[in-house]
Amino acid sequence: MDRETRNHILWLSALWVVFSALGEWLVQVAVEHWPLIASTQGAVTGEAIFFLMRATVPVFVIVTLIIGYSAIRFRVPQDDEKPAEAQFATNGLFIAAWVGLSALLNVIFIIYPGVYGLETLWSSARAAVAQNALTIKVTAKQWEWDFSYPDQGIEAIDKLIVPLDRPIHFTLQSRDVMHSFWVPAWGIKKAVIPGETRDLVVTPTKIMDTLSDPTMRIQCAQICGAGHPVMRSELRVVSAADFDTWVAKQQDAAKQEASSMSGMNMGGGGSGQSGGMQMQDNASGSMNMNGSGQPDSASMQDQGGGSMDMNSEGSGGSASMNMPSSQSNTDMQMPNMDSNGSGN
Repeated sequence: MDRETRNHILWLSALWVVFSALGEWLVQVAVEHWPLIASTQGAVTGEAIFFLMRATVPVFVIVTLIIGYSAIRFRVPQDDEKPAEAQFATNGLFIAAWVGLSALLNVIFIIYPGVYGLETLWSSARAAVAQNALTIKVTAKQWEWDFSYPDQGIEAIDKLIVPLDRPIHFTLQSRDVMHSFWVPAWGIKKAVIPGETRDLVVTPTKIMDTLSDPTMRIQCAQICGAGHPVMRSELRVVSAADFDTWVAKQQDAAKQEASSMSGMNMGGGGSGQSGGMQMQDNASGSMNMNGSGQPDSASMQDQGGGSMDMNSEGSGGSASMNMPSSQSNTDMQMPNMDSNGSGN
């Protein structure tokens, strides 16, 4: 190795150390100002990103430094009009070191954070069943989210309320097209595919809500139609006690609604009386409707004469209407009714 080559290597090494240190400092600043991570699973993925950023800074610096240094140091002078000559150089040690180092870095990244991070996430998902996980059914549709709590009897609400430090087992389904369940503050995202039920486990680690931090929201991250930008829902992480209180209120409201629905009388009768209607089709071909006060009743009969007869009786009054269908004339008779409801 001649002196000139040695000087180039020394210059490159010094610049590499300086710019690598500067890059690592910038990465640390970025980590300190990173968006909030508010879940156990998000912390795992966040740590993987930070590790890769720190590890790749020296690699990025050496590659860009060699390109930049070569372009500046070995540039052709502007007054040089000689044609460029083809130059070839081979250094077996450099090639072996470059290929070996690249392969080693890839193996390291596959093991950590790749395999290690995935195993951590899978282990947390398996342990969620044994840790009294809260099951929430998430239904995606154009362009809104529905949340149901099967174990608590809470169905189809448009806001997600979850307790702090408790594993949440989400079952994700889509009614129409493909969506994506994304909570930026949790650092997780899961595709919601029509015809499939997908599972996601998250453990919230911070009490917060959408109003205090917009990153704590449910957002669709898959283009799903014209309403995709507004397909979001409010999210609240509360303490375990506040969550139990909220569940109790939801259950009481559901009971009151069910009680009010069961108290509605759809039979049409009043004052304790019963009402009913009977329709009968006989060979005679007539239709008859009768009503009486206690109980009320109505009947329709079709008699062979081709006429319809309606009779109503109650408290001594009656009304009849005869409409023959086989004749051109129509006869209608209705008695006068007094204010007491009696007929004459």
